[in-house]
Order: sequence, then C-alpha cells, then structure tokens
Amino acid sequence: MRDLICQLQASPDYRDQIVPNGHRTFPEHLAEFGRTCSISLITGELSRTISEDLKDALQSARGISRIYSHQAKAINDIWKNKHVIISTSTASGKSLIYQLPVLDALEKDPDIKAMYIFPTKALAQDQKKSLVSLLSHTKHLSHVLVETFDGDTPQSERTRIRENASGC
Repeated sequence: MRDLICQLQASPDYRDQIVPNGHRTFPEHLAEFGRTCSISLITGELSRTISEDLKDALQSARGISRIYSHQAKAINDIWKNKHVIISTSTASGKSLIYQLPVLDALEKDPDIKAMYIFPTKALAQDQKKSLVSLLSHTKHLSHVLVETFDGDTPQSERTRIRENASGC
C-alpha cells in the first residue's frame, strides 16, 4: 500500500492531492446569508417573491428562515433559465436550490412536470422523503405525486406513475 501511495504522490495527475498522514485542516469559513427583511422571510436576495405558503413550509418542515447566498444566486439563475451546477459539501442546501423553483412553478401552474434524476437509489429515497415532507407543509401542493421510478419499480407501478404524474 505504501508503494502505491508513493507512486500516486509522484504522478502528475495526483501531485499535491495526497497529504501527509491523510489529514488536512481547512480554515473555518463563515456562512454567507442572503439579505432578509425579517427572520420570518425567506426572500433573501431572490429576484422573485415566493409565496407565504412556501415560506411557511420551509420554516415548518426544515426550520429554514433564510437562505444562503449561494442558494439565492443559483435559484435566481434557474429562474433566468440558466444552466446551474452546484458543488458544495454535504448539508449545504443543494436540494433547496432545485426544489424551490419547482415548487414555486407548481404553485403558478399545477400542470407542470418535473423529474429529478439521482445517481443512487439511496439518494433518490432521501430526496423523495425530503420533498414529501416539504409538500406536506404546503396548503396548495399536498396533492402533488412524488414517486420513485427505477429499475425495481414494478410494471404496474410504472404505469400508475406515468398516468398520474404531476409536478414532481
């Protein structure tokens, strides 16, 4: 193993990526939040106002009363029909970046459709649970069908999901 690590450290492709003892400490970076008018408002630096129902759902389901600056920027870019790639650490709010614009759009047009594609079944199940929880706290979106459609989905369920698909 030691020889393999030495070879990797010497390789131009991996140089400076393997640190001594396998441990590196990064300096603390304080969170940057979007501007908020009040602790109960989620608007931050969003270019659009989201409904009170969505604000209340975010507070009730997730305890979110303000958004991070990277979330506001990404959501605004999505609303401008720009392509967005988010690469941040775990639990940094990536899910909200794609969930909020879809939920906002569903409030305006209940006939829209959205499909989320995840690289693993575990992540898909986790995100489904998160979205269902958020929807359960909204007055006008509790009817939205949220289902997992993967290789293990029985044929009868696939047909039901396709025929009854709604916003998510």
